[in-house]
Amino acid sequence: MRESQGVNPIGKVLVLYNTPLKPSSISFFSNQTYVQDLLWKHGSRVYKFITSEKGSVYICGSIAMVKDVEKTMGNILKQFGGMSGQEVKNYMDQLKV
Repeated sequence: MRESQGVNPIGKVLVLYNTPLKPSSISFFSNQTYVQDLLWKHGSRVYKFITSEKGSVYICGSIAMVKDVEKTMGNILKQFGGMSGQEVKNYMDQLKV
């Protein structure tokens, strides 16, 4: 129904995912790229998306990655939004709703 009114319900999508390990890797972590690395790489876009564009962020994966992703999101808010630690905490609490 929303599409019939000229509204795109999805808008923009930025898909980020871990790269698989290559079997030939000498070191276990040598060629691995993590979601938090990609979030940081696209930090200004992520910041703009979640703040001025009121976008939503959906993270899927193991519970083990949560702390690193949250830390990266907090660093993005600090770096690109100039937020203090408390402002980051408040904003992140709103995102989790």
